[in-house]
Amino acid sequence: MNMLKAYEQTNRTTANPKQALLLLYDYAITNLAQCEYIVLNRQGRGAYEHLVKAQKVITGLANGLSYEGKLKEISARFFSLYQYMMVKLSRINLEEGDPSALIEVRGMMEELRESWGKTQPAPMANAGPQ
Repeated sequence: MNMLKAYEQTNRTTANPKQALLLLYDYAITNLAQCEYIVLNRQGRGAYEHLVKAQKVITGLANGLSYEGKLKEISARFFSLYQYMMVKLSRINLEEGDPSALIEVRGMMEELRESWGKTQPAPMANAGPQ
């Protein structure tokens, strides 16, 4: 199943934002790793497609940040991080065979994914006995 479709399905059926977020990170990490493999092995074809998929996820994560109330400061920090990743990825020359930016961004995404994986989900509003 396509990871974006899996994200949409999970989002609709479980309404668990943490699971959906982890799926997005997984999708971006997988595409960065595939792009890196293609670049390292100088296979050429397909690298750009995987790069664009990862960039779309990072852009979506940045656009999905909330700047309301207490989230303003942390969202600004996440935005800066996502923006840094996008700048790094936008400067890649896939033909040169240097995957260093891909490796760096993938590492950052893996750290974020691991951190989010350790967090406890927020309690659902109106969950429990009434």
